[in-house]
Amino acid sequence: MTTLYEENWARTGCRPQRNVKGFYGIPTRKKGCKGSDNYFIDEELFLFQACVETALENLPKGEISIPENFGRNYGKLNRRAPKCYEWLLRRLEELTLERNKI
Repeated sequence: MTTLYEENWARTGCRPQRNVKGFYGIPTRKKGCKGSDNYFIDEELFLFQACVETALENLPKGEISIPENFGRNYGKLNRRAPKCYEWLLRRLEELTLERNKI
């Protein structure tokens, strides 16, 4: 089983899960630094979708686990980019149904 974690698109900074077997990062933020321009916004929905889909193409096969509140912590998508957040929730639900055969 692979556990998803919130990653930044640039894959910079220190994300402790990055090099741990069984964890896989999905971009929910542009850069690891603090600052308002490092977060996705709804006007970047197409860019956000492309980043997530690119990450999902390389996701290891098998079942996945998605932590509670995914997208709300590191990426703060629910507050900063609610359209991106809603799309991500739908996409992860599709993925879970496909991968976990629920």
